Amino acid sequence: MLTGQPNRFANEAELSAKIERLQQELRKTKSNERRYRDFFTRATDLVFTVDRRGLFRQGNDHFFDLTGYTVEEGLNLDWNQVVAPHEWNRATQIYRDHAAGEEALFFELDIVTKHGELRTIEIHSRPVLYKSKVIGFHGIARDISERKRTEKSLEQVRIRAEAAEQFKTRLLAK
Repeated sequence: MLTGQPNRFANEAELSAKIERLQQELRKTKSNERRYRDFFTRATDLVFTVDRRGLFRQGNDHFFDLTGYTVEEGLNLDWNQVVAPHEWNRATQIYRDHAAGEEALFFELDIVTKHGELRTIEIHSRPVLYKSKVIGFHGIARDISERKRTEKSLEQVRIRAEAAEQFKTRLLAK
């Protein structure tokens, strides 16, 4: 009977060492998860996940701030409820093309917030695959509404300047 005890203690020591290693791995995994969640929630860009049916399944704080929806309202929100009506056909085509392939896409899209404000966002999206099938999409987006307004304003200034130059040229030609 005494001969069986050393093996029992050796196995218990191995088991104890294995448990300690697993606990260390778990602590490391939890630490990494906290860092990821902190990065995700505090990102200055909109970060979101949409399932294959077009329902938002995850979004960071900035996503909910920009769209005006609460987390409870925003999760399970259909993307059609956010896309601006004048963009529905184009957005539907982008969605179909994206769902058919595995490529990442980069595009601009007008959205409407919960409060009816029109915003333009720049989206970088990639499919989420499971067993080689697209099951959803991860997206990172940036609100570029102010930049678009500035570009439009500058274009109007350019057009007015060209018109003034043409008027001046005609006047001087007379």
